Amino acid sequence: MDRVINSTVKKKKNISIKKSRILIMGLTFKENCADIRNSGVKNLFESLKKLKCIIDLYDPWTKNKDIKKVFKLNSINILKKNTYDGLIIAVAHDKFKSLGLSTIKKLCKRNRVIYDLKNLFNSGEIDLRLWELLIYKIVMKNLDKDTVKSFSDQWVRYDQSGMSNDEAKKLFENYF
Repeated sequence: MDRVINSTVKKKKNISIKKSRILIMGLTFKENCADIRNSGVKNLFESLKKLKCIIDLYDPWTKNKDIKKVFKLNSINILKKNTYDGLIIAVAHDKFKSLGLSTIKKLCKRNRVIYDLKNLFNSGEIDLRLWELLIYKIVMKNLDKDTVKSFSDQWVRYDQSGMSNDEAKKLFENYF
């Protein structure tokens, strides 16, 4: 995943991801709750750490002590303008929607990448979505149409069924 993130950011915005300042918004396993156990965001965080990013974590639902326990990093509680090279909306908390995309964009530098992994905002206003990463991986692997269709069908079932993060990860790894 880290190679996909790195090359996608480089192509889209000509930003070197190494030492980029990244804000991850939302750390819980689902929206509008405080539970960070079994959150897939931890995997994303680890990938970004491997890429030597400078990472800030923000989740208005979760206590800093719980975040520090899981991520070994203190969360921030004040969002600063013009700070980030990249911003990842990892959980669709209502608070993020009410902040609005224009406020979220102001947290970033002018040349920035915003990933909306939960489709919280309109696609025309966001730099990248989860599906774009998947498509990029499909293209890079030269997967045939039947394999892509099979993955797509299973992913839709996952999205609607509440499959666990581990089951989703296995599904993803089977294809990529």
